[in-house]
Amino acid sequence: MFEQAFKNIDELRFRSQTEKHELSHLYEAKIRNMGNAGRNGGEYYTPRPLIRAMVKVVHPRIGERIYDGACGSAGFLCESFDFLTARGDLTTKDARTLQQRTFYGKEKKSLAYVIAIINMILHGIEAPNIIHTNTLAENLADIQNKDRMDVILANPPFGGKERKEVQQNFPIRTGETAFLFLQHFIKMLKTGGRGGVVIKNTFLSNTDNASVIQHFTGETLARFKLPLPPLTELRQAVAKFEKLQAEAQSLESIYQQKLTALDDLKKSLLHQAFSGEL
Repeated sequence: MFEQAFKNIDELRFRSQTEKHELSHLYEAKIRNMGNAGRNGGEYYTPRPLIRAMVKVVHPRIGERIYDGACGSAGFLCESFDFLTARGDLTTKDARTLQQRTFYGKEKKSLAYVIAIINMILHGIEAPNIIHTNTLAENLADIQNKDRMDVILANPPFGGKERKEVQQNFPIRTGETAFLFLQHFIKMLKTGGRGGVVIKNTFLSNTDNASVIQHFTGETLARFKLPLPPLTELRQAVAKFEKLQAEAQSLESIYQQKLTALDDLKKSLLHQAFSGEL
């Protein structure tokens, strides 16, 4: 059975954009299932309705450089690509810009890095600019103007801890990875740029973070899209979107099964008619 399945898969070419689009949806579904199956699913998958909402608010434009320093499965970069190509009237120059000088990411985990590369290729980004590295190991003092980005979109990991030598790279030293990533993103954001970053719901209100918060000016934080709606409402909205998406996929699957069954019935009836069995 497996041998036949592999043969059937090997016969699929996925040469057209429609076929590639369908394969990318299948791949995203697998990534979502990986995320839902484990406690560390966030490093693989951020709910797509949330990503699309953030991309729409930040509203990247062609010609801007978009960056995710904790890219996981590259969901923010893929959705940004879809957002920028949705209008359908791209020039050859625009297409070249999107392929070569728009999307940049970094990922520490080996598995997530591979998933991100494949995901971007399936979405149509032929040569992903993703680096396999620990973003936080880069000293903020080494970041120059030429390195800064127009748009930053990210969902950095919460609750992680970094060693003392990594903390030395930051003016505000803390072991909490989310705080280190926020410092990195602020440093990486170009003057006049825009950012959308998922943060812990207690980040701005927790008194333990006062030493971190006081270093972030209102002007700096205003460049990022804060705050999101109340956490409870946000969770409810995302859960509803995910439920509707799952129901739509289930209906589509049932529809495809019915079409296949109908096609098989037609073939059977034709066979019986030509063979005289009817």
